Amino acid sequence: MEATELAKSFSIAQYRELKDNKDTQKIAELIYQRFYERYILPFECNANRHGFSMMAVCCLMIEALQSFKEGKEDTIRISKTTFDSFFEVSDSFKGFKNYKGFYHDIRCGILHQAETRNNWKIRRDSSQLLDLKTKIINADLFLEAIKKELTDYKNELQKQPFDSKIWELAILKLDCICKTSCQK
Repeated sequence: MEATELAKSFSIAQYRELKDNKDTQKIAELIYQRFYERYILPFECNANRHGFSMMAVCCLMIEALQSFKEGKEDTIRISKTTFDSFFEVSDSFKGFKNYKGFYHDIRCGILHQAETRNNWKIRRDSSQLLDLKTKIINADLFLEAIKKELTDYKNELQKQPFDSKIWELAILKLDCICKTSCQK
């Protein structure tokens, strides 16, 4: 199971070696690649991408990224608080700080009902990321914002020492992923 890939070109064994060497640069790159490959790449340069599926995947990415930031081993109990915390500190999603219905109207609507709630629409042709008046979210701009959020997280990891709180939480999550992967 040590050969299991956490991201392309990063096996569990390689991660453990990077961790032993406290290689913040390469572990941050591993985290970035894991997210980029799974959540962003499938929609880039894809003429068949659809705003609805983009938003569903972005919701999954928010949950996963926030679990890294908080060091959550298990994300089975994701709640509105997870999304509120994510939007609260994000520079890329400023408008979402004032929209407290995202979890219910968008995330839960899409993932549990296969539709948004309360007349919200997911579009790709609007000029704004979030329009509270017309209740429209632009999925393309949302994906770009989450990509920026991921890049900012990677850059912050690369700036901080291995013994910092941000690394403690990221390593906790990565170790949990490795443990779960090796149980198969």
